[in-house]
Amino acid sequence: MKKNRWLNQAALAVLPEWRYELLAEHPRRVEAWPPAVRPHPDRLRRHGEAALARGSSAVAAAKSGTRNATLFREAVALAELVAGEVVTKDRAWRELAAAARRVGLRSVEIQMTLASAFRRGLQRPRLPR
Repeated sequence: MKKNRWLNQAALAVLPEWRYELLAEHPRRVEAWPPAVRPHPDRLRRHGEAALARGSSAVAAAKSGTRNATLFREAVALAELVAGEVVTKDRAWRELAAAARRVGLRSVEIQMTLASAFRRGLQRPRLPR
């Protein structure tokens, strides 16, 4: 087995403080869940319907080369609403999959993308503001 070795024995440069600050992770703002006041059920239903329509339309209108990324982005957004109990998981999955099939994505690709997006989105419940 060949060992790696340094070609240059110079000391490493010190990272400037301002660059360290740019690289450091900043704490995320965590919102209390569930919220103290839940919106009216009719408002939630309307918001859910609009989000489904908007998400499906965005996927259906996606150009070649952006379809999978668009599907992922819209699926994460809808999964957050699923976690917030605004939309049902089955309906969101079904409508996004139908839109993705219409633009030519393969079933395997759709299933993998939706599964990954829902894993992420379900961890971050969201309600309309």
